[in-house]
Amino acid sequence: MFCCPQIKHNLRIITWNANAVTNKKAELALFLNDNNIDIAAINETKLSTTSRFNIPGYITYRTDRNQHGGGVLILIKHNIRHDQVIIHNLTGLEVSAVYLYPQHTSKLLFVAAYQPPSSPLSTADLDQIFAQNDSVLIVGDLNSKHVSWNNTPVNRNGRTLVTYCIDNQITISYPDQPTYFPHHSTPSVLDIALTKRCPLSKPKSVAALSSDHDPVALKILLHPTTYTPRLRYNYHQADWQLFRKNIDLALDIDLPVHTIPDLDRAISIFETSVREAARSAIPVHSGHLTQLPLPPNVCALQKLKNYYRRKFQISRLPVHQQLYSLYSQLFPLYSPV
Repeated sequence: MFCCPQIKHNLRIITWNANAVTNKKAELALFLNDNNIDIAAINETKLSTTSRFNIPGYITYRTDRNQHGGGVLILIKHNIRHDQVIIHNLTGLEVSAVYLYPQHTSKLLFVAAYQPPSSPLSTADLDQIFAQNDSVLIVGDLNSKHVSWNNTPVNRNGRTLVTYCIDNQITISYPDQPTYFPHHSTPSVLDIALTKRCPLSKPKSVAALSSDHDPVALKILLHPTTYTPRLRYNYHQADWQLFRKNIDLALDIDLPVHTIPDLDRAISIFETSVREAARSAIPVHSGHLTQLPLPPNVCALQKLKNYYRRKFQISRLPVHQQLYSLYSQLFPLYSPV
């Protein structure tokens, strides 16, 4: 593949604590497609190393805990230029990371992170991540509560994070709405973003997807560099007689080649002739395979599920919870792949 900057929109990101992602694949795929999400950072995936998980149109990078929950993954559109990064020597944070290459600026380290609630947030882990690159974006559930991002009460991780960010000039970005809705306590904001030299939109909590956390949507205010895939020829349907005929017509076997410029010119003519002959005689496969659209009745189930989820978050009435649970059980019966 060759690099070609084409996308002109800002990078659309979500971060989401899935609280087990396997049985939520269908609705996640629908959400990514409907909202044209470029990169998804998913935590508490609860995948084992033997679990298979992929979404059509996206490349997956995973860090699996393989016991007692946890785990993070990144889904990134197949045509966005990036490189996977392995960050070593972290003691508490679970992360997956990639380098992004926005247009007209230096590379950006994108990190999907999860901080288990049972362990303290390590400033050494944050140092290790922010030391990797000048521009850094960390998104995820850091299990840190502080009044600075609309939480009461405050916990130890929240105090640690505020002090660290003040001391190191790190920006904390957060939605105004709660992101975590536990069944027996007050909703809170746990899913946030930490940035160093990375322009970001205001994060927004979105009432969607089946978890006790809402996904948080935001934009990196930079344009990505993208790949244009090579043509995929369908050789089984090729007209080889036409191909040979066009090659014979285009090439001059008596073309003199005595110097290096003559050789370069002959190579260029040969390459052009083969390319033009292929274009006329060999059909091309359709573009990158993507997910088929969901049936209208499945989309309706998804909308009803999200409607009653939001109703329950606001009212806390058992009837809304029961309806939400019913539609949540119905929706995973459909799988897109």
